[in-house]
Amino acid sequence: MFELILRLYLILQVCAFVASTPPSCTKLLGQLGEAQKNFITCVTDHSVPITICSTCKEKFSIMRMQYQTLLEDKNCTSYFNHDRLNLIPTTQNLLTSIWSKAYCEECFVEDALTHYTEKYDIYKGCLDEKNTTDRCLQCLNFYKDLNSYFISLDQRYNGKVCFEMQDKMNRTRYQWSKEWKCCQREPKLTNFIVAFILVIGLPLIFYSSSYMITSYRENNHGTLNDEDPLLNMPAPTLSTSSTATPGTTSLLTSSTNLTEATPAVTKKMS
Repeated sequence: MFELILRLYLILQVCAFVASTPPSCTKLLGQLGEAQKNFITCVTDHSVPITICSTCKEKFSIMRMQYQTLLEDKNCTSYFNHDRLNLIPTTQNLLTSIWSKAYCEECFVEDALTHYTEKYDIYKGCLDEKNTTDRCLQCLNFYKDLNSYFISLDQRYNGKVCFEMQDKMNRTRYQWSKEWKCCQREPKLTNFIVAFILVIGLPLIFYSSSYMITSYRENNHGTLNDEDPLLNMPAPTLSTSSTATPGTTSLLTSSTNLTEATPAVTKKMS
C-alpha cells in the first residue's frame, strides 16, 4: 500500500513538472504563425470599408503577445538574426506596420472611436428616418456635429487620426455632398457682376490713361519743335568795363571807326 502511494506521488510530480515546462520553440513558432494568419484574415475581411482597428484589435494583441513570448525565450534565439532574410522579425514588422500606418492606437485614446461612432449612429439614424427631400435640412445639425468632432481630432493629433474614422468621414462627406446633394451653393449674381465690371473696366481705364498721356506728350513735343532756337536767342550785349586795359580800348575804337568808314567807301565806288 505504501509503495502504491509512493508511485502515485512520483507520477503526480512528473506530470506537474511536465506541465510547468515551457512549450518548445517549434510550438511557440506555430502559435505565432496561427496568430499572424488570424490577423491577416481579419484585416483582409474588413479592408473595405476599413474597420480593422475596432474589429481586429484582439487578434492584433494576441499576435503581438505570441511574438513577444517567442522573442523572450532564451532557447529560441536561433529564430532571430539567423540569416540575411530574418523572416520572422520581418514578417512581424510588416504586419505591425499595417496597424501603425492606420493609426489604430489613436482610435482608443480617450475613447475617440467610441464617441465618433455614437455621433455617426445618430447622424445615420436621422438619414434613415427622413425623406429624401427633408434629410438635408433635418439632419444638417447632426452632420455638422459629426464633422466638427472629426476636425477637432484632426487638429489635436496633427492629422494622425485613426484611419477607420478618416475612411468613414470621407465616405460621409462624399455621400452628403454628392449623393444627397446637400452642399449646393447658389452663386450670388451681385458678386459676379462686380467681378465682371472689374475685369472689363480695368483694361479700359489703363489703355485710356496711356492714350491721354501719350497724346499730351506728343502735343508738347510739337510746340517745342515749332520754335527756332537761333531766332529766339537773345543778342549778345557789349559792355565795356571801366577797368578795361588800354589795348582792349584801342581795339574797340578801331572796330568802331572801321564800321563808320564802310558806307563812305561804298558811296565813292559807286
